[in-house]
Amino acid sequence: MPPTLLLLLLSPTASALRLLVAGGSGYLGRQVCRDALQRGWEVTSLSRRGANPLPGTLLDRVNWVKGSAADAPLLEKLAADADAFVHAIGLLLDSESGFAGLNFLTSGSRSVPGEGATYDSEMRMTALGLLDAAQATRPATAPPRPFVFVSAAEAGWSANELGSSIEAGLREREVFLPRYLDAKRAVEEVLAARAKEAGVRPIVARPSFMWDPSKVDILPLLPVWSIGHALNVGGGTFAAPLKVEVVGAAVASLVADDEAKGVVGSAQLAEIAPLGVIRRPTAVDTLTSGLASIARLPFGTTVATELEAGAADPRPNASALRLYEFEACPFCRRVREAATYLDLSYTVIPCGRESRHRAHVAKAAAALGMSRPTFPYLEDDTAGMTLFESDAIVEHLLSTYGPGLPLPPPSDYFLPSALATGWVYQEHDSNLTTHEDGLTICIWRFRLNWLIDCLITYDHSP
Repeated sequence: MPPTLLLLLLSPTASALRLLVAGGSGYLGRQVCRDALQRGWEVTSLSRRGANPLPGTLLDRVNWVKGSAADAPLLEKLAADADAFVHAIGLLLDSESGFAGLNFLTSGSRSVPGEGATYDSEMRMTALGLLDAAQATRPATAPPRPFVFVSAAEAGWSANELGSSIEAGLREREVFLPRYLDAKRAVEEVLAARAKEAGVRPIVARPSFMWDPSKVDILPLLPVWSIGHALNVGGGTFAAPLKVEVVGAAVASLVADDEAKGVVGSAQLAEIAPLGVIRRPTAVDTLTSGLASIARLPFGTTVATELEAGAADPRPNASALRLYEFEACPFCRRVREAATYLDLSYTVIPCGRESRHRAHVAKAAAALGMSRPTFPYLEDDTAGMTLFESDAIVEHLLSTYGPGLPLPPPSDYFLPSALATGWVYQEHDSNLTTHEDGLTICIWRFRLNWLIDCLITYDHSP
């Protein structure tokens, strides 16, 4: 199923909110438009080009308006029919930087600013013009309309010692970045000051630099910036880089959240973005999970031919056989393969790092006098047993539900699978909505299906 259709099916029903995006055809703007459409909203984009940058996609449903964001009458006309606003007009190298021609390479939308296009005219003035239009068309009785201004994480450098030092050095050398940040900060200040009279709910999104695989010009910066963030260099000077689709989804989430207000940093944007956007399986996920499965040869893909004669009766109910495990564990993989071989139904409780399910396993380990929990861990209500260690679990399953059945020879050759499995994503994501007890997701799969391996890694529902 195409990802777009899947998201549409999974998205909760929403009212037809009318969103106006200034710069909707740009690098970030198109992502905001796409996510808004997936939520069932009506979307209008105002941009200089006024054309769909990706024909034949979901973006065909956007109302593309060609015009200038400095055209006050046009802005007021569009604002009158809007329930929410997003200003996503950006410019990295203005006409005064001396490198304006390089925007064709550095701009995600490959746009080149016209002569006289400065940070002030393209970002500050257009954002304040949109705010003016929102105020001029303010409904008399309606609640404040969401107004999201996309700023930059580096706008917060003024509150950071290292960031302030870097910015001061750039000002001395008359580098363009401080002027870029000045324009962003000016909008932030005015938006906060005028929000009440303009009838808007002010939201400032501050992502760090945004990327995707097509932005080859900034890919070399990713590891450097990411290391700086991971090491907390300068007390948070380097915010984590974010994929542009994550920022777009987060911006739409801010519009939808009636409680969202004020400055939203890069880390918060990553938390706000829907899980399906952040953890969508990549080519690397599919490749590494595929290698881990292929390394196991045919084991885990077939059921024992002699099973019918030796199988226990009755077979355990899936809810009575619970396996606590995580995908990037070769020993857990052995247990799943054995369950496949024995044609067992069972419940999987994924236990990635920091998963809420790990507390249950830790309690069970402590009751047995273990210093720390290990994985896999099996609870078998039918047999009245709980077991740790893959060897013990596999032996129990074979003796209880497949008496005398030996595992095929490849079951012992799991070192290649262990090496490949080590690359499989195992992180528990803190951005999960806690579901009510009893909600279950059923997935029918077999062990060599590495696409499902990737997907189930990201599913941590009870």
